[in-house]
Amino acid sequence: MDEGCAVLIGILVGLALVIAAIYFVALAIAFTLAYLGLTIIIPIDFLSSAFAWLGVSDPALGWMLLGCLGGATVGLAKGLKRAERRSDGLKIYGGATLVGILLLVGAYFANAERDGTPYSPTTTNTNLTPSQNTTPMATPTPTPRLRRVNRAPTRRGVE
Repeated sequence: MDEGCAVLIGILVGLALVIAAIYFVALAIAFTLAYLGLTIIIPIDFLSSAFAWLGVSDPALGWMLLGCLGGATVGLAKGLKRAERRSDGLKIYGGATLVGILLLVGAYFANAERDGTPYSPTTTNTNLTPSQNTTPMATPTPTPRLRRVNRAPTRRGVE
């Protein structure tokens, strides 16, 4: 009975070690994927703030504009490659690189303007105070809907 109990305990300990190893490997994979995701998200979010100079204050709209620019660039270059105009595709990638550099500079200045000094750990954002709206809320007055009168159809159609 003692030998059977020892074998059972050995099997349970081995099973617990295997489960723990699987857990820690899965945890390491999850942290690695999260880190890789952040290395992509943070620069894209930084570049999306460059559109603040154009009046875009919503970050989601900045992300959308970046996606449109990137998608249009890749689509245009693939179309030119399919049309066997590879030299023009290189010009498109060169232009996209210049636009990317301009976005990088624009994002730097947009964030510097917003924060006062760029990337200072002691920087406080003063733009987070709510604005005071002094204009009274205007309620639009509903306009009466015009009723369509049933008429007999004419040769030209219903008037």
